[in-house]
Amino acid sequence: MVSMLLVGRIGKSVGLNGGLRLHLESDFPECLKKGVKVSVAPLNAFFCTSSFKGYTIHSYEHAKNLLFLETIHTPEKAKELTNLGLFMSEAESKKLCVLKDGEFFYCDLVGLSVVEENETLGKVVEIQRISQIDYFMVETARSLVEKGLAKIFLIPYRDFYIKEILLQDKKITTNNAKTLLENS
Repeated sequence: MVSMLLVGRIGKSVGLNGGLRLHLESDFPECLKKGVKVSVAPLNAFFCTSSFKGYTIHSYEHAKNLLFLETIHTPEKAKELTNLGLFMSEAESKKLCVLKDGEFFYCDLVGLSVVEENETLGKVVEIQRISQIDYFMVETARSLVEKGLAKIFLIPYRDFYIKEILLQDKKITTNNAKTLLENS
């Protein structure tokens, strides 16, 4: 099964030529180039590949958040895509997006253990962006839940909390995250 990543949410149609307002969910707008294959589907369709309909990008104007797809040329056709998600395969995303040192694809961080002072606090189950700050949603380790701590807690993706991300060891080491858990 092909793993799909949400690139953005499609908003209202713009203009007479089938333009679409794109609310970007990705930190890599450079992936949205002419000729790139994307898919459109309901926002909850991550694992239901039959819901995905393929398109090719004609152009994307980042400053205006304006997307044009090759086969969408009228406002009526554009309106059919309003409130749907724009997706790209994980493989295509990784091919097109060049990461700098210390940058990660969020899909690679989901599932990593969260460790503080050699104690596993839980694992990352999702990453959410709230008011321009990314948060790791962590499912708390069962042993800590049994002690009465919250089942889920959030850790801001900030240096104050995130010490190191070690993909090869499948873990994120933290500072001060246990305090967040204890106060959740």
